[in-house]
Amino acid sequence: MERDESLGDFSGRLLFEHGSWDWLADKSVRANDGKNESKVIKLTESEPRKASVLAGGSKRKNFSQMIMDRGGLEYGNLVHQCFESIKWWEGELHWSGDEKISALVLECIENPKVKPFFEPREGLKVYREQPIESILDGVWVSGVIDRLLVGFDEDGKALNAAIMDFKTDKVDGPSELVERYGEQLSRYKRMICKTYSLTDENVYSVILSTHLRKTINL
Repeated sequence: MERDESLGDFSGRLLFEHGSWDWLADKSVRANDGKNESKVIKLTESEPRKASVLAGGSKRKNFSQMIMDRGGLEYGNLVHQCFESIKWWEGELHWSGDEKISALVLECIENPKVKPFFEPREGLKVYREQPIESILDGVWVSGVIDRLLVGFDEDGKALNAAIMDFKTDKVDGPSELVERYGEQLSRYKRMICKTYSLTDENVYSVILSTHLRKTINL
């Protein structure tokens, strides 16, 4: 039945109603005898947000140098894209980018010390431009591994791993790259050890310098 209704400062025409506003009137109120008190949930103590860093934080120190050296970031990104296009080396490069960069990458891969990182083997899996995050010494560390190889046994357990990091810096010798990026590769190594439950001896890390056309073991 339609009627006019008022609710506080509001009024209007009631067009439809179902049930009664007095539906609680016949409900008894249960006395609190203390037996059904809710248990207090004790929350764990909060921790401050952990500081975070990039695994390759040292790159910031060399930003201006990278810009001056052969196109800097743009050049480095193209080299990484070319390497990323290679899952396993089958004698042909499937990348339609800059021909000079293609030639550079081909020259690097043909190096006898580099080629094994691009050759398939039983139980070996490859991860390209692999993001990784972990907590090291109470600090949240994140980064991207250029090329990660992990060897597994028949049961899927990781046996060993190899980390390859591509560097395009124009340097005079390997020691410069070790000084700049040694800490970055060390962090990657620790993160992979934690991820796959490997010992330090079973994780191998190497820098591939496209400028020097050689690998640098760390």
